[in-house]
Amino acid sequence: MKKFLLITILISLIFSGCAGFLSNKSKDVIDVEKSYSKIELTEDLDFLFRTFEDVHPDLYLYTQVNVIDSMITLVKNELKHPLTSLEFWKLLTPVVAKLGDGHTFLNFPYLSRQKYLDNDGRIFPLEVRIDGNQLFVRENYSSDSTLAMNSEILSINDLPQETILQDLHRYRGGETVGLVNRYVQRMFKPLLWAHYGFEDRFKVEYISSSDGEHYAKTLLGITSEEYDSLSQNKEKFKQKPKYWTFQSIPDEKIGILDLNSFARSKDLKTFKKFLKSTFTTIHHEELSNLIIDLRRNGGGDHELGEALIYYLATEPWVLMSKAVLKLSPQIRKDLFPWFLRWMPIKPAIKAFSFLYSATGIERVDIVSDSNNVDLLTVYTKPKKLKKNPLRFYGNTFVLIDNCSYSMSVIFAAVMKDYHFATLIGEETGQPANPYGGNYFFSLPNTHLRASVSSGRTYRPNGQNT
Repeated sequence: MKKFLLITILISLIFSGCAGFLSNKSKDVIDVEKSYSKIELTEDLDFLFRTFEDVHPDLYLYTQVNVIDSMITLVKNELKHPLTSLEFWKLLTPVVAKLGDGHTFLNFPYLSRQKYLDNDGRIFPLEVRIDGNQLFVRENYSSDSTLAMNSEILSINDLPQETILQDLHRYRGGETVGLVNRYVQRMFKPLLWAHYGFEDRFKVEYISSSDGEHYAKTLLGITSEEYDSLSQNKEKFKQKPKYWTFQSIPDEKIGILDLNSFARSKDLKTFKKFLKSTFTTIHHEELSNLIIDLRRNGGGDHELGEALIYYLATEPWVLMSKAVLKLSPQIRKDLFPWFLRWMPIKPAIKAFSFLYSATGIERVDIVSDSNNVDLLTVYTKPKKLKKNPLRFYGNTFVLIDNCSYSMSVIFAAVMKDYHFATLIGEETGQPANPYGGNYFFSLPNTHLRASVSSGRTYRPNGQNT
């Protein structure tokens, strides 16, 4: 019975962990006012990278270990005085970002930011859009009407836009520049405050999109209450966006399926009802073209992606050709009951290999390293096509961009590798063989929250492109 439970957990991990998220929940609260000693900060730094190395299957894929070691040495040399959690985060995060894995990161210390705002701290009154190395106005919350949407921001407090972007890029790692840009765009105001200390006045030099003129004006920061009020009055903030919507253009024989997220496993039942209704409409209206919009879709649960594929697949298919999962001591402790935690994996896998067929597994290869950590490589079998009277046989187009991430990337790879759809748009925010299965943990002293990938999935055709 114990072995059966173990194999069940492993199967669940392979098909959800690598695309979704694992979590060891923590109730630790960061003390934003406390300063930590050199010994405490060094302990946290060592703990962070020891955990990264233990859990990640290939931590130094994008950046060589000697580069990271040199950066760590520089950080340790800077630990001459006690630091707050925010100061430590600023010092340490660029090292983590250099790893280049978007699922491996150190969370921004939002409580420090919130304390600043609660004490009447001011906010930069613009939302920005990043396009390459240029900054543009996306929303204007100041009283200056010349700062129209798409006005180019040339500098802030005499710092050129190129310098600002270069500095802020250091706070987030990612497999593509587009992904990092999206993070900096979303976090621009907190990062501007954390890195430069900009607070109540902002000298902005810009070219107005309304008249093409060059301006240099000083904008006053706004309070969090003013920001909330102004942003909520914007049309796009009036209604919370839905996870998924469908609309049709019958005269053009086009259906548009907008997926903002693949959500969570608990949403599967609702999603299946939505899909049945959607494809019933497509069938009744005899639509011959389907557009699936995955732009800005950050991923979610694999079961929702598979539910959609069942309406589009015209031949047997696999969600992934293989998946790799590193069963580190941290993962075992977080996921397995104590009585399963130290059970040898190889005998359990071999004893219950008869379960492979029912779970879509072809075989499992296990390699143990010198530290007795098991690296599982699971190969999958094609799923048989189920009878589906609503299966779509028309032209399918999938829209992707650099915010299509995690499960969105896996879904797009299935569509491309089996020629179920044509991909249109930008490079996705992650490669087609993405890392994932986030393991979340807290540092022992500062209690900063971190994440590290524990597994990797490989696209159906097996190519590393």
